[in-house]
Amino acid sequence: MKKSGNSSVGRASASQAEGRGFESRFPLKTKNLVEKKNTKIEKYIAQTTGAVMDLLIYWIIAGLLMLLLELIIPGVVIGFFGAGALLAGLIGWIFDIPWQAEVIIFLVSSLLMIQFMRKYIIKKFNKKDLSGEIEDIIGAEAVVAVKITPQEPGKVQFRSSLWKAESDEEIAPETRVRIIGKRSIVLIVKPL
Repeated sequence: MKKSGNSSVGRASASQAEGRGFESRFPLKTKNLVEKKNTKIEKYIAQTTGAVMDLLIYWIIAGLLMLLLELIIPGVVIGFFGAGALLAGLIGWIFDIPWQAEVIIFLVSSLLMIQFMRKYIIKKFNKKDLSGEIEDIIGAEAVVAVKITPQEPGKVQFRSSLWKAESDEEIAPETRVRIIGKRSIVLIVKPL
């Protein structure tokens, strides 16, 4: 009687195992295979996503710093490099391209923006007429800040700024001078 009871129990568990499939008969082997496959995929995704996000963060930081520098050091150049950095980071993040391609995108986009947009932006933000400004400078008074000699230019304080200045005479610091001309960014002065 015991034999028949055992055999029926054995048959039931075998049929139950067949009904549940391969995983139920070999639970550890299939579970480990699936886990290994998932961990490899997860590691790859984590590595690539982490690297892409790291590069994106670096591009954003560099771009924002350059845009901030443009506000501090005006010249309408650094800001285009900042925009290029932001663009390179965005394209690299969207298309998952190598960092070398991102650097090329940064350089090309920055230089193209400088070439084609700089003049437009300068005109847009610098609308005051400069033709009358030279006439306003000539005849104005300034104060010598650094000694001026005929051989070596000095500096004058004019409108809250230091300007490079030249003269045919030697002029000591703290002397009041009149501006008689301008050559590029150098003022030509004579003592009062």
